[in-house]
Amino acid sequence: MKTKATFLLLTFAFVCCAFASAQKMKMKIKGTRPTITDFVNFEFQDAEDEFYGLISDAWEKFKRKQPLSMEETIVLDSKNGYMRYERNDERHTTVEMCYWNCADKKHKLLAVNAYSFEDGRVCLGQFDGISFRLYDNARRTQEPIAAEDVGLDLYTGLDEGQESGYDADKKMFYIKKDDGAVRYMTRDEWDDWEKNVRPLNIYHLPRKGTDFVTSTYRGTSHTDVTWQWDGTSFSMKK
Repeated sequence: MKTKATFLLLTFAFVCCAFASAQKMKMKIKGTRPTITDFVNFEFQDAEDEFYGLISDAWEKFKRKQPLSMEETIVLDSKNGYMRYERNDERHTTVEMCYWNCADKKHKLLAVNAYSFEDGRVCLGQFDGISFRLYDNARRTQEPIAAEDVGLDLYTGLDEGQESGYDADKKMFYIKKDDGAVRYMTRDEWDDWEKNVRPLNIYHLPRKGTDFVTSTYRGTSHTDVTWQWDGTSFSMKK
């Protein structure tokens, strides 16, 4: 019997399920066009957990030009439609938001992204991951939209490790690749794979320009894939 530990898939399943069940959400904005400040206000106005609560508190202080805690920083680039919150304690956590204008001039694509590092390595937690929403300019509503519906493959680079864990029958750890091949390992080999080889994806939103970047980390090294926005969907840059 295999005890599966599909860590990354569980993280994204949590995010996707949360937003798939959401209804269209009405936004209140000043003027006729939303700014990144409007989107951030809406995102963190009703914090329902400790993580969002920390960001909400910091954001309110930032707007009132009050000093933040020593662990926190916020960057707001209104011109380019970008916000980044960072927190440095036992982990280095980044939360960022941005939006892309759609070619139909009737919608905006909004992204909310979070990732964490610990000791220089990616450390994905409960609240890490990315989600997308489609904003309707006329109705002033936003609703969840799947990454694949805008051309993104969030699992690019994860050729192994999407299924991994411990096989109690064989008394060995294992990883299963996309092609179905299974590799069995001792505990020491597993620990080394977890620390230095296991692929983990994080994402980077553009502060300037429109490119979206996927970084696949193995230990402290990483490879990047860039996706280009054409106003309708993303395509991978060659």
